[in-house]
Amino acid sequence: MRNEFAWYLGAIALDFDHVWTTGVLTLDANVLLDLYRYNAETRESIFSAIGLFGERVWVSRQAAGEFFSNRRKVVVSAALDFDHARRAVDGVRKAVTEGLTELRKLRLVPRQVADGLEGGFTDAFEKAAAEIEAARLVHPDHFREDQILDRLLTVFEGRVGDGFEGERRDGVIREGVARYKAKRPPGYMDETTKEGDRRYGDVLMWLETIEFAKAAKVPVVFVTSELKEDWWEKGSGRILGPRWELLKEFHEQTGQPVLIYQTERFAHFAAERAGASLKPDIAREIREVSARRGRIQPPAVEVEHLPQVAEADENLGTLEIELLREVMMMTGSGRLEPPMAGVPEVRATVTASPAGCPPLDVRCATGTTFDFNVHIRPIERGRVLPVGHYVVEYECAYDASGSVDQDGG
Repeated sequence: MRNEFAWYLGAIALDFDHVWTTGVLTLDANVLLDLYRYNAETRESIFSAIGLFGERVWVSRQAAGEFFSNRRKVVVSAALDFDHARRAVDGVRKAVTEGLTELRKLRLVPRQVADGLEGGFTDAFEKAAAEIEAARLVHPDHFREDQILDRLLTVFEGRVGDGFEGERRDGVIREGVARYKAKRPPGYMDETTKEGDRRYGDVLMWLETIEFAKAAKVPVVFVTSELKEDWWEKGSGRILGPRWELLKEFHEQTGQPVLIYQTERFAHFAAERAGASLKPDIAREIREVSARRGRIQPPAVEVEHLPQVAEADENLGTLEIELLREVMMMTGSGRLEPPMAGVPEVRATVTASPAGCPPLDVRCATGTTFDFNVHIRPIERGRVLPVGHYVVEYECAYDASGSVDQDGG
């Protein structure tokens, strides 16, 4: 029995110190991409944890490829947090204004009550807006100078896997099809949420990691931000540990132990080994980023905003929109820099679309001076937008004496 279940007995009696001091660290693509989502302190804690392994690091070609394929989208998405924050503050301001209006209608309540509240809230809103803008200004522009990318390139220089090519890759994907049918981890939960060969990314990465450990004859510390059940055994609402199938397969194929961590646990143990403890704020941010990613469906559109005129009273340009999956409506957003002098009138026209695209209904919306949205859907109900490239020409104009019309054509 000991021989038959050596993988299990080894896992529960594993010499963790031996694996940490002799094993090779490898990271899933989501761990690398999350570095763009963290604040500076959390990001440094992850780099410090990686640094404990020195040259004992390696990344699969599959994970590296996914990192580079998704990097631009993640950089853009992370920068949009400032817009979301500004809109959230504007939403609270609107709700407070409406509440104060109702309060002033109550004639038995002294007017100074509402006036006092308004003064305090106004100061708070202005401070919040200023702090958000200050944070935006110091946020690094990763398209112009990407220190995160530079550091990762240095860490993994000469330490990237060979991956699978040609017939070997086709064979692994066929194996992935069979594994998913049998609900064998990892990755089977991607079958319905990703398209094409992308759904087999976890299998490609996992089997490449196994081949590396087998050839190098080394233990592996594997870190992922995945939360899904095709990586983790769950019970009573808790994650109990890695799926036993993964531990068994790794041991049987390589003869080596593997430690599989979520990012937070990895950062926690790394801090302990460095003689410190992981700060609660860092742990909380890692959890929040992982949870948020788990709730968000992969984006249907990629948008490139190309302004041609950017003035306080006029902004003209195009939105280049790549639709990645069929949808019934899509939205392209643009940023107005510098902010316009007032909320503008927005008009837009689709000037290019994929073959077979039905007639389109185009509507524009904005309630701010710093961004706008273009909503596109088929005129005929029940039709979908085909996958492909769309070009939208837009015009934003502010006239202090005019009114705002939010519909375009």
